[in-house]
Amino acid sequence: MPTIEDLEQRLGKLEDRDKADVMAKLKEIDEKMSKLKGDNIWRFVVQTILAPLTIVAVGLIVNWQIERNKAANDRIEAAREMIPLLFDNSPDKAFATEALLATIIDPDIADELHKIVARHYSAVIQTSLASGDTATAAKVLAAAEHSGGEAATVVVDSIKQNNVDYKRLQSFTNKSSVAETKEREGFQNLLAGNYNGAISAFQAAEKAYPSYHSVYEIARILQSRRIDLDDPLRRREILKEIATSYMVPSDLRQKMITQGDE
Repeated sequence: MPTIEDLEQRLGKLEDRDKADVMAKLKEIDEKMSKLKGDNIWRFVVQTILAPLTIVAVGLIVNWQIERNKAANDRIEAAREMIPLLFDNSPDKAFATEALLATIIDPDIADELHKIVARHYSAVIQTSLASGDTATAAKVLAAAEHSGGEAATVVVDSIKQNNVDYKRLQSFTNKSSVAETKEREGFQNLLAGNYNGAISAFQAAEKAYPSYHSVYEIARILQSRRIDLDDPLRRREILKEIATSYMVPSDLRQKMITQGDE
């Protein structure tokens, strides 16, 4: 005869489809116990062994169902909190959230979620291209290509269907990548005291991607005040001005401010 611990372990592994079988067996046991009421020996067995085990089994099933409902509620709450992240103008975060969210909701709902997110960001790309905002369109496409997932894949496939737009965005992304690299090189040269190298790097960033961040303005400041950079006091003023007035990578900004305070 199984122990209470055996029943608990088995019931803990039950899926929804098994619950009906368990309840049927419990009903069968109950019917058998009713038939045995006239027999003193079996009455003793029923009262001291079978009845308590049946009560425990029913209690375990109820508790198990309650815990499953709690888990379902937790998933629902988590999903509800994640929904705003899908449309907060951060495509990288959106595609990552969508992929995670799809794992904690029902498959049918997940399919609809894929479609909704894919339609939304495909529309963002098309609208941005139509208005001349290539940067936003390229940002969404790059996020979709890097993230993967069903919605992201649909977005990439949809833009690839228009070869002209896809090549346009790829070209823009390549130029943006070069500009980003050269911009960082410019700040690093500036911190290292290689001022001519910094000017050249910022100019290269502007050439690769005109109007990228503040590379044009920074190159102009460094050129116009090149002699001042050789003076420690004026150099500190220039570094601090650039660090506090223009876009600087977060990991380099504090270094520039620190050098400007020295």
